[in-house]
Amino acid sequence: MKTNKKSYISPELFYIEKKQDEGACEEEYCKVVNHFIFYYHKRAQVYKIWYLGLNVFKLILLALIPISQTFSVRIDLAWLVTASSSFCILLESVTKLFLMRNKWLLYRKTETYLMHEKRKYATGTGVYAGRSDPDKFNIFVYNVESILGNESSDWYDIAQSIQEKTKGAIHDETRSNI
Repeated sequence: MKTNKKSYISPELFYIEKKQDEGACEEEYCKVVNHFIFYYHKRAQVYKIWYLGLNVFKLILLALIPISQTFSVRIDLAWLVTASSSFCILLESVTKLFLMRNKWLLYRKTETYLMHEKRKYATGTGVYAGRSDPDKFNIFVYNVESILGNESSDWYDIAQSIQEKTKGAIHDETRSNI
């Protein structure tokens, strides 16, 4: 079995041709859902590693500042304090600029919802209980598409909240200068 090591979703997976055999269509759609789950899992992992790694590195640098002050009596280590502080500001800015924490949590949430929906569909529980196969599949497609649509609206909400915070901070700064 050939494995695809790409972490993105191939565009051809989005196009499922209508076939005479409904089972084939269902199988193809389940493959698409599996690819989405894999994609969101990988993206969540990457952002978690970057977010936690940069923050641990930042904490180590911050811990060096008081230690270097202790040794600065014998040796001039002012450059180390300055460099550590500057680098911590840079790391904090990078994590905020790229929204690493938000992306990690949002990708993880979407992956979890997709896996949960797939398990309910596979086991015939929840909204799928007691339904005919075509009905189950239609509900499954609707729910998966809703989850993916909600992810898009969550990104929009995050962007809006950041924009509002930025406007509020600029407005407060302008008002305090008057």
